[in-house]
Amino acid sequence: MDRTEVVTKLVDYFAEMEKTVDADTHLIAHDVIDSLGMLDLVEFIEDTFEVPIDQSMLVMENFATVGRVADTVLAAASS
Repeated sequence: MDRTEVVTKLVDYFAEMEKTVDADTHLIAHDVIDSLGMLDLVEFIEDTFEVPIDQSMLVMENFATVGRVADTVLAAASS
């Protein structure tokens, strides 16, 4: 799995919620997700990419943009 594939799946995930995003969209600032939405996103990540998201990874910097979420997924996959 590469970053482009992860970003594409994340963009599709948000599109299902009628949210238009790209790799640089700030998810919190643009009201794409809230704290409950972040929990749903983590569940989607763990199910879709089959990677565990450790509690230490649950910081705003890792979920600020779609690109940062993709980087977090790839970091989790490599650990």
